[in-house]
Amino acid sequence: MTAAHKPTVRIVAPLVALAAVLMAAVPSATRAAAAPPGVAAAECWNPGPIWSLAANKYVSANLTATGAPLQARASSSGAWEQFKLVWLSSNGEYAIYSMAAKKYVRADLTATNYPLRADSASIGSWERFYVTNWGSYFTISLTAVVRYAGANLTSGPDFPIQARADNFGAWEQFRITRSPC
Repeated sequence: MTAAHKPTVRIVAPLVALAAVLMAAVPSATRAAAAPPGVAAAECWNPGPIWSLAANKYVSANLTATGAPLQARASSSGAWEQFKLVWLSSNGEYAIYSMAAKKYVRADLTATNYPLRADSASIGSWERFYVTNWGSYFTISLTAVVRYAGANLTSGPDFPIQARADNFGAWEQFRITRSPC
């Protein structure tokens, strides 16, 4: 280590120690929510709702029906509408974690129109999405096949979220509330 680097070490070490003391002083109820299983806290976003611009509804994980897809069906954001984005790579890959289902969202590539379901215990190729910020909205697309997720407005009133579009349009636009963990 050169003499030029020694002052930095002397300054950084006390700052790290101070940060640890300050975090210990913060009540656990005010800290950020814990990361999903198997994911480092620095790689995720706090839970928040996903809003379908086309359906004008919040996206829900429907827990009353086994195998139900995510649906743009809620007028307000409650427990079923809380999702955590989990950063997987620097090329924009994310996993989406349903706080209500305590499962990862996957695209069911064996079903017609590739419905998104919150029923996976781990992250595999079907649980990887590109989440792209276009300024006023986000798009969610699959990494396994080239498809964009959107609310299917022809299957109302609980519009299923399906990855059926080759390109994105009005049905494939979302607002996602994000804040770092």
